[in-house]
Amino acid sequence: MSTFTIKAKQQQRIDTAANWVTKNPVLLVGELGIESDTGKIKAGNGVAVWNSLAYIGITTEYLEANYVKKTGNAASATKLATARSIGISGVTATAKTFDGTAAIVIPITAVPATLLTGTASIPTTGNAGSATKLQTARTIGLSGVTATAQSFNGTANIVIPITAVPTSLLSGNIDASKITVAANSYLGNNTNLASVLTYIANVFAGSQAVTKIKAGTFDTTT
Repeated sequence: MSTFTIKAKQQQRIDTAANWVTKNPVLLVGELGIESDTGKIKAGNGVAVWNSLAYIGITTEYLEANYVKKTGNAASATKLATARSIGISGVTATAKTFDGTAAIVIPITAVPATLLTGTASIPTTGNAGSATKLQTARTIGLSGVTATAQSFNGTANIVIPITAVPTSLLSGNIDASKITVAANSYLGNNTNLASVLTYIANVFAGSQAVTKIKAGTFDTTT
């Protein structure tokens, strides 16, 4: 029996995806249908219409539905495609840019008093910026002079009385008019040291009359 070789080309049915959907034919068993604009292929089973058949192989829809999405939200993203600004309203705060690569902290610099609610806990220890009283009163005194120390707690001013000053601390000229003395009729009833000294000087100068001088004490004629 002789053998003949026949050369032939096989051409599959091909059309656009839209036309396949519109015509919706039934492919023969094993017959292939190709979408010319997408490259997708379906194989017939002799029963189901085109629109009921599944595509052959792994399609883009299959991958996107089960593994990879070109767009949308990834379940384990490490960075946002577009960084977002996150701020706080109602208070004075500095907004921060956030893209998911690192944690952020939004600093608040002022809170309106109208937002404060509840009871605030104020510590009774520490340093207050506007204290009106010290928790513990302190004694304030002076060294080097004789003075009476005073208790001070911040509720009122105090004055520390000085009752004696050592002469070693005195410097400069002393204003004798500021030094009070007991009035004495023999010294013209002057009440400060300057007036007393002036009175005595005038007596010795002869310009001050005196009511009583002990005999033989001094001579004012020269």
